[in-house]
This record gives sequence, structure tokens and C-alpha cells, in this order.
Amino acid sequence: MPLNRERVLQAALALADEHGVESLSMRKLAKTLGVEAMSLYGHVRNKDDLLDGLVDLVWAEIEYPEGEWREAMRERARCSSLLDAYVYGWALQEKALPAELNAEVAERMLRFADTTTPYQAEMLREHIATGGYDFEAEFAFGLGVILDGLSGISSPPPAPA
Repeated sequence: MPLNRERVLQAALALADEHGVESLSMRKLAKTLGVEAMSLYGHVRNKDDLLDGLVDLVWAEIEYPEGEWREAMRERARCSSLLDAYVYGWALQEKALPAELNAEVAERMLRFADTTTPYQAEMLREHIATGGYDFEAEFAFGLGVILDGLSGISSPPPAPA
């Protein structure tokens, strides 16, 4: 199959989906496509151009609402804003935590427990220090709570006066 921009971008998207966008490199992409890295530059100017192309691909996958689009977009923005904040905050928290959560790590973290909120201190003492804290299960639980709450939204709040 001949190399073209679409094929390069699709392969890059698959790599980013599988390993994360931060691990994407021109060499890895070229290896995946079975070509030399220099041959990619005939289809993307540089890594920034490649990343811009990936953004375009992702945006193209968004389904637009049918019907009264303003109301649908208003509802999506209200829900998306909450979900975006939750996912972004969770990602920052996960990035800041050590790779392995265990009693030793929790003990070090407990030194700062008095400077955290009561809930954070409880999480350190009751969940992380005892071991077996399941980060993915906690994320799924929180996401479920948010989605359950959003399912009850029937109309937007009134506009400010």
C-alpha cells in the first residue's frame, strides 16, 4: 500500500491510542509503516505537523447533533465541561502519584496529611496505607457518579439576569 498523509496519520493515531501520544516518534511510526523515517517527511513536515494532523482526525470523529443545534451544544458544553474537569484533574493526580501505591509510600504521604483536606487525609490513611488501592476502580466509580448525575439533567439553568 503506497504511503500517503492519510495512512501516516492513521498509523500515528493507532500508535498514540495504544502507547500514548507522548511515546509517539517519527522512528516508531516509520517502523510501524515499514519505511525509513525520512520517507515520512514527504507527507508530514515535522512532528508538530503530525500532531496537528492527529488533532484534525480526532475532531473529524465528533458527531454533531441533529435538530436544534444551539440547545444540543449548550447541553453538551455543560456536560463536557464537568467531564473534562474530572478527567483532567484525575490525570493530574495520577501523574503526581508514585507508580506504586503501598504502605511505604502512604507513610511518606501521611507526613503531609495534616496539610491536606480531611478527605485526602482519609484516603491516605484508610485506603492507600492499607494497600490494594485500585486507582482505575476509583476513577470508574467517580465517573459513574458524574454520569448518573448528568442523566438527571433535563433543562439548562436560567440565564443570568
